[in-house]
Amino acid sequence: MQNRGFFGTHQHHLISTYFQVNIMLTNRLSNLNRYQAFGLHFLGSAAVITCIFCFIKFVWYPHQLFEVANGLELLKILILVDLVLGPLIMLVIFNPKKKSLKFDVTTVLICQLLFLGYGVWSLYTVRPVYLAFVEKQFVLVKANEIEDSDIAKVTVEKFKQLPQLGPQFVGTQLPDSQQKREEILFAGLGNMGIENLPQYYVDYAHIKGQVLAASKELSQQNLDDTSKIQLESIRQDFEKQGKKVLFCPLKTRSNKLFVVIDASNGDALTTN
Repeated sequence: MQNRGFFGTHQHHLISTYFQVNIMLTNRLSNLNRYQAFGLHFLGSAAVITCIFCFIKFVWYPHQLFEVANGLELLKILILVDLVLGPLIMLVIFNPKKKSLKFDVTTVLICQLLFLGYGVWSLYTVRPVYLAFVEKQFVLVKANEIEDSDIAKVTVEKFKQLPQLGPQFVGTQLPDSQQKREEILFAGLGNMGIENLPQYYVDYAHIKGQVLAASKELSQQNLDDTSKIQLESIRQDFEKQGKKVLFCPLKTRSNKLFVVIDASNGDALTTN
């Protein structure tokens, strides 16, 4: 799967900052006791984890996608190791009288740094990249659900690389070849349909009419009470802005969400 480029720039900077913040513990170690070292380590880790969390939550996994795309579960593991276990290990091993203290502290920081890099990389490789419209609904597509071999078949320039800064809305168009249509249908039986084949993507602007036809008013949706309350609040917020909205289903692996659609032009709208 194609996940190159972005990690080597932005994430390198975050991890570099993390290392610089925590490496301060190796300076003037003899003036610290174990509790001060623990506190500094915890604060440094918390600051970096907070920055990483904000980026992941608001850029890679915006809105409710953080929960439905399992971003929360991966982040919990990241926090457990880098915000809890790391400082606790520092508390246990730190002794200003040890001759090997600098080596011990550096080892802890390097191990923690490596795990942090692995955790962020894991979140990056499974980030949502597309909300692809297929037939009468949108489908959430993750980075690891698109093969490099399929990206190599893309002819439209904008779809030759996976989005790096959050998921994009796209349309899909079946090929003219009956054989290829049957291949797509067969692949769909294994939960890998046309939404996973970027060579069949089209600009969202081309399928707005289809989206409008598939979208319904809130009163026409079959929803539980909790979902009705949430969507009604969204509808009222847009109504205050002078916009009438419709709702189009968004299929994910775990549950069904809805994309808010501008009833006047078919644009996909974002909520706060």
